[in-house]
Parts: sequence; structure tokens; C-alpha cells
Amino acid sequence: MAGPRRDTRGIVDAPELFAQVRFRRREPAAGLRPYVEHYWLIDWDLSQPYASHVVPHPSVNLVFQRFEGEDDFVEVSGIGLELFTQKLEGRGRVCGVQFRPGGFRPFAPDRPVSEWTGRRLPADEATGTCWRSARRRTRRPNARSRWPTRCARTARCAGSTDSPAPKGCRRARSS
Repeated sequence: MAGPRRDTRGIVDAPELFAQVRFRRREPAAGLRPYVEHYWLIDWDLSQPYASHVVPHPSVNLVFQRFEGEDDFVEVSGIGLELFTQKLEGRGRVCGVQFRPGGFRPFAPDRPVSEWTGRRLPADEATGTCWRSARRRTRRPNARSRWPTRCARTARCAGSTDSPAPKGCRRARSS
């Protein structure tokens, strides 16, 4: 496999962003490639606030977020309709799962993805899966160095019930 794409399409002023943050993409496991384009990770430790700007791709993202001084949270970002701007300050980390077009459908089969177009909403609401355990796993001591792996594993845990959950995962029960 060729690996995740290395271009900067969509990133406004990519050289400036890369001077401010540590940005990388990771390839998904083979079993997730039909659904997931790649994982993306951003870490920062800034002395001055910085606003990043991205022209959104036509895809859904599952985003694990940690901002200094705030509780960790997980959200689903639907297909964006306008320039996305995020103010970064202090220290933080964001880990995202960018799905292929149509690839998120098996992860939330009871709701049309069109409901999320232009919206960002808590992952619990979008998928019907409890993400509290995902937040706990990202806070464990030593979780910092293994955070990308934990994000990927958590995304698999919450995934389609058509396949067995990976060892150690508990999926929310359907009602």
C-alpha cells in the first residue's frame, strides 16, 4: 500500500501550520481501509494563539480532542460547507479518523449522514455509542505516547457490528 497521502490539499498556508504544530497522517489497518482514508494527528505547544484554517474534504471525521484546561471530548464532524477555523493555544492534541466518502455509514447505520452536513456533534449523539471509555483511555498515565494507537483502537471498537469487536472492546448495545 502506498500509505496515507502526503499532499496538503485543503490546508490554508500549510508551511505556517507546520511551523506551529506537529502534523502527521497514519494509514489505517487493512480491515478498515474500505472505510477509513487515514488517521490524522496534530499536537501543539504554543506560546501565542494560532488560528488554523482548512478547506474541508467531502468526508466525515471522528475527532478525539484534548485542549489544555478542558475535558477531553470526541465529536463527529460532518461534511463541512465552509472554511473550518480552529484557534489553538497552549498545549493540545487532536486525533482524527477521516472516513472515505460513504465510509462512515456502517458506523452509524440508523442515521443518514446528511443530518451532520455542516455540523459537529458529540460522538455519543451521532453514533449511539458511549465514548466515555474512549476519553478514559486517553487520560491514562503514559497515554500521551500511545494516543494515536488508542484513537485507532477506539474507532474500531465503536465500529460496525457486522464484525466482532477487537479484543478488549465493549460496544454499546443496540436498543
